[in-house]
Amino acid sequence: MPPVGTFTIADPQNWVALLVFLAVSVVASNLSASVRARAREALGRRDELSRLFDLSRDILLITESASAVTQLAGAIARRFGLEWVGICLPTADGWHIHDAGTRTLTLAKERSRRRPARRERRD
Repeated sequence: MPPVGTFTIADPQNWVALLVFLAVSVVASNLSASVRARAREALGRRDELSRLFDLSRDILLITESASAVTQLAGAIARRFGLEWVGICLPTADGWHIHDAGTRTLTLAKERSRRRPARRERRD
């Protein structure tokens, strides 16, 4: 529209059109951002369900044996990308921790029953 090369808006209808265009662009931008965020959430849920499905399949393939708990810890570590997973089970002597690696930890019964001292509240 004339004059070309200048930023002047003489007609009041053009001001209205400019303001409506700006309002529509802000609303469209917010809607687009919302849709992108929901898409990211959906992909995250899909990946999580896929990992849980794969883990359930791994659990079904584990046979009953002495190393079943260790195999379960390994499957959890592998499916969720964890460096170390330990499963703690009670024994007659205390607690036994089965982990995905080669190390095995045992907690003595006396240490596992020890609780921190209660602090009295002062008002």
